[in-house]
Amino acid sequence: MTTSLVLLLLMGLLVFLLGIVLMQRGNQIHQQQMRVNRMKRMVGITGFTIAKDQDEGRRDFWLTMLKLLGPKSSKGLQKLVNRLNRAGYRQQFHLGKFLFFKLLMVILTVIAATIYVSLTDQHGLIIFLAALVAYYLPEKMLDLKGDMRTTKINQSLPDFIDMANVCLNAGLSWMVAVQRVSKEFEKIHPEIAEEFALMQEQINLGMSRVEALRQLEARVPTDDIRQLVQVLIQNERSGSSIAQALHSFARRIYEQREQIMSEKAAKASAKMSIIILPFLMLPYFIILLGEKLVMLGRGF
Repeated sequence: MTTSLVLLLLMGLLVFLLGIVLMQRGNQIHQQQMRVNRMKRMVGITGFTIAKDQDEGRRDFWLTMLKLLGPKSSKGLQKLVNRLNRAGYRQQFHLGKFLFFKLLMVILTVIAATIYVSLTDQHGLIIFLAALVAYYLPEKMLDLKGDMRTTKINQSLPDFIDMANVCLNAGLSWMVAVQRVSKEFEKIHPEIAEEFALMQEQINLGMSRVEALRQLEARVPTDDIRQLVQVLIQNERSGSSIAQALHSFARRIYEQREQIMSEKAAKASAKMSIIILPFLMLPYFIILLGEKLVMLGRGF
C-alpha cells in the first residue's frame, strides 16, 4: 500500500513537472511567434495591423488615433506605411503619431490664418490655402527625410560592402560578417547599420534569406540596393563564393561612381564659366575704361 502510494505520488509529481515544462515551452513558442508577427508587421510583410483584442492596444493612445484618423482602405494604409518605413519609422505607434500631428498642424494653421484674416481684413481664401499647405507639408517633409536617409545609405553602402568583404576573407560567414560590420557602423553610418541589423534579425526569427533580402529592397528602393539584392539572391541560389561576388559588386559600384564624378567634373567647367565670366569681364572692362579715362584726363 505504501509502495503504491509512493509510486502514485511520483507519477503525479512527474506529470506536474511535465505540465510545467510544456507550459513554459508553449509560452516560449507563443512569445517567439509574437515576435515574428511583430517583425512581419514592422517590415511590411502583412502590413501594419490594428490590435482589437489586446489590452495594450486598447490603452494605446496612438493606436486610437490611427483607428480614427488612418486611411480606411488597406491600399492607402500600406502606402503610408511604406513612406514611414522609408524614413526609418517602423513602429506601429508612428502611424498614429504622424496622423495626429498632421491633424494638429492643420488645426493650428487654420486658427492662426483665421486670426490673421480677421485682423487684417484679407480674403478668406488665405485660410483655405494655409490649411492646404499644412495638410501636405508633413507628407513632403516625410518624403524629404526618406530621400535623405536613402541617400546616406547609398553613400555608405560601398564602405559596408568592403568591410563585410574583409570579414569574409578573414573566415567569417556572411551573417556573422553583417552582424560585425553593423555593430561597427552603428555610430558612423547608423542608417545602413539599422537596415542590415533588421535583415539579420528577420533571418534569426525564421525568415528565409531571399525573403529578408526582398524586404531590404522594399525598405530601401534604390538602384544600388536593388543590384546588391540581386547579386546576393543569385549567389544564394547558385551557391558560389559570396566574397568574390561582393568584391565584384563593390568594384562595379566604385567604377560607376567614378564615372559619375568624371561626368560631373567635365560639366563643372562649363557651369563655372557662366558664373566666373561676369566677374572676369567686369575687372577687364574697368581696366580698359580706366585707361581711356586716364588718357582723356591727360589730353585735357
